Amino acid sequence: MSIKKSAEILFSARHFWLFLSLVFLVSFGYSLVHQIKSSVDARAYNEIAKNIIDVGEYRLSIGSLLEKDDAIVKVGPGYEFFLAGIYSVFGYKYWVVWALQSLMFVFSLVFLAVLIVSLFGGGENFKWRAFYCVFIPAAFFIDVIQLNAMLLSESLFIFLSVVSLFFFYWSLENKKWWKEIILGVTLGLLYLVRPVALVILFAFLTAFILKKYYRSLILVLAIFSVMQVPWVLRNYNVYGKILLTHTTAGGVDLLSGNYPGNYGEYRSDFDLYKKIEEKDPTPIGFYENSIKWFLNFTKDNPFSLLTVWIEKGIIFWSLTKTGGFWFHYFNNFEQLFTVLFSVASYVLIFGTALIYLLKIIKKKFREGVFFEAVFLALVLLMMVSV
Repeated sequence: MSIKKSAEILFSARHFWLFLSLVFLVSFGYSLVHQIKSSVDARAYNEIAKNIIDVGEYRLSIGSLLEKDDAIVKVGPGYEFFLAGIYSVFGYKYWVVWALQSLMFVFSLVFLAVLIVSLFGGGENFKWRAFYCVFIPAAFFIDVIQLNAMLLSESLFIFLSVVSLFFFYWSLENKKWWKEIILGVTLGLLYLVRPVALVILFAFLTAFILKKYYRSLILVLAIFSVMQVPWVLRNYNVYGKILLTHTTAGGVDLLSGNYPGNYGEYRSDFDLYKKIEEKDPTPIGFYENSIKWFLNFTKDNPFSLLTVWIEKGIIFWSLTKTGGFWFHYFNNFEQLFTVLFSVASYVLIFGTALIYLLKIIKKKFREGVFFEAVFLALVLLMMVSV
């Protein structure tokens, strides 16, 4: 079914808009009820955003030399500038961020819904009951609702990922230069938020090559590249080196996520970390030495590294491992509810993905294979990083 026809079916249904309104109220209401205080990464993103507004510099601490500031080891700068833009307009009001993130989640669901109907709607035999069976677990996924209630880059990443996926598929359905421009801009922003966007970019470009959409390939890649230039120039001016966004954060992740005995959590207090930091305590020096350690460990102990990945993968795929956070809950009932709801959502979402993967393979739906390949690549990267 075409994108246009799918959108007409969805947008003409009053209950669809009522459902989306309910999703927004649940997500935003969760934020207002719990008002989660910023900590760790969220606190860092918040401080960097405030410093962009207050002192006009991308830094984590005031008073330190910029080249020694730890802001560069935090994932960014996309989300930090997103927060700074909100603060510059509305002031330091966190409820505005929560509201916008909940709204972005709703728009993500709109794009996702159109894709679902277009890919698997069954044409004139479209059934709302089957649609909601797939859609409801994604719309009320407790892990994402929690993310929307915090100052974390995942909310913006999810929104931009879905938008890029939508315009990629739409450009395959009907080539238009303006769709490719939007896709290039979205992918450029997505990479500025989180580096794993390179996997999505690679998959999309591969699809363009196989379909011989060379104009689309060149236009998307050119726009994506141009959007990285300002940040690369900024880093070269500060550090005297060409550094893409997130580069230093990636070095820390490779070290923290792949040492022997790793169990899938970030640690910065173990001896290996301190030894590498002693060689060069600056953010760039630590990043470079972390990369060297990871490459040497990969070369000298490939089986040990594989064991680490497998053990983390088992934890990642365990149904008892949820993305839920505990520190803001009022009682044990909320914790139990979150665990059960998160497990049920994982089963439904990943189970549905498996069913449609088999359906895609059976029908030899090439575009669908790319969607599943991107999904699988992102999952596998979870085992490589922290």
